[in-house]
Amino acid sequence: MSDRKTESLTTSERLAAFLSGHRKLLLIIGALMLVSIFGAVVIYQVYDSRMESAARAAELLSQDWEEWQRLNRAEDGDPASALETRIRNRAQATIQDYPRSYGALRSLHILSMLEWELENYDALHETALELVERFPRSHLAGTALVNAAAASEEMNDRAEARRLLERVAAGEGGPTLEKARALFNLGRLAEEEGSPGEALDYYNRLVEEHPDSNWTSLGRNRIIWLSSRGLGAES
Repeated sequence: MSDRKTESLTTSERLAAFLSGHRKLLLIIGALMLVSIFGAVVIYQVYDSRMESAARAAELLSQDWEEWQRLNRAEDGDPASALETRIRNRAQATIQDYPRSYGALRSLHILSMLEWELENYDALHETALELVERFPRSHLAGTALVNAAAASEEMNDRAEARRLLERVAAGEGGPTLEKARALFNLGRLAEEEGSPGEALDYYNRLVEEHPDSNWTSLGRNRIIWLSSRGLGAES
């Protein structure tokens, strides 16, 4: 019993001696830990503040976009043109200042829609693919690929359109309703290129994989039309 007490006291004494002898080192370590914790808090607060600023910028940009659409429908050219410049400047500033934020994602999407409305198909193609490159897992990635494909088709680049649609059909961009749209348009392009058998393959895949999609109704109609003419037997 006495030996255990002596051992316990000895251990306590050793601990006290260690703490006393390394007091400065322990104080430095403690100070460094506090600095690290404080730094982490500051970094989080700065990040949170930047994300809030990016979200606010996206909100203002969305308001400008809605106003531009209203003015454009009213064919009030001058205000719409001035607002277009503001939209472009604000979007580019948001993308540059907050490149990986929701604000940047929203900015690229709005720029894509603006280019579509203005029939700037080359710019639309470029902007949509930039969105996909920056935000490959975004819920808007599939839509951007389909938009880029539509722009390619408008520029008579059917090969590029099909390549982009195939990426969507393969599942790029994550789960998205655009996959059904891509399959239908792949079938349509195959038909227009004189490949009804290939078109049927796409339409049948559309029906099997997306039975509840609105695009599936159109796909079924094409299956019936092609099959009734015996075109499905062609390769």
